[in-house]
Amino acid sequence: MNGRYVFQLQKFCYFLNQSYLFTDRINQCELGFREDNGQNPDGTNSPYELNITYVDAILADKNSTRADKFLASQAIQYVLPGVPATYIHSLLGSRNWVEGVKQTGRARTINREKLPVEKLISELNHPESFRARVFFPYLNLIKTRKKQSAFHPNAGFEILQIDPKVFGIKRYSKNQTIYALTNISSKTISISLSGTASTDQTTDLITGETVNTATFNLNPYQYMWLEDNI
Repeated sequence: MNGRYVFQLQKFCYFLNQSYLFTDRINQCELGFREDNGQNPDGTNSPYELNITYVDAILADKNSTRADKFLASQAIQYVLPGVPATYIHSLLGSRNWVEGVKQTGRARTINREKLPVEKLISELNHPESFRARVFFPYLNLIKTRKKQSAFHPNAGFEILQIDPKVFGIKRYSKNQTIYALTNISSKTISISLSGTASTDQTTDLITGETVNTATFNLNPYQYMWLEDNI
């Protein structure tokens, strides 16, 4: 890996360490996750995995139904270099299956619930259900990403330092440049890409709306994929 890519990855890792998405304190009693330990060669034990759904790990509150916060975490995953992978229970907005752990006695069961098809379809048919509010925007995210040459695994990237509460990355190919921005906070953030974007007029690939990058707002946990209109 060349030095420039190493530097960009270091900036991304630093951003994750400061990320507002991951600063919520995880509590086993509150979230219902299980910590499994592995034995070291010297006989001591060290935790090697947390058994928890991706949704509950991000929301950090078993009573939270903030689909937008979870989707923000997935939007970041889908703009990074490489090929993203999505677990079916993430796509479907599944929560911790604590009852399953009690049934099997296995911690990993917590994110391996076998969903009755009829119940699943019923939930997805209700637009206000948590599953529907995760599934359909997530599906749109995947479909939109597939069409963009700038998201090719080998396309270029640059981590943008805009605001501590905004994850920004520039992805670019020969024919396309995208500025992917994700607000990882519960506050509205005012953004300017003046001096960064090559034009003030961009199109948000998520909504289809025109965005003037001289100044615009990102709502709490909102993500935008801004394509240069040149």
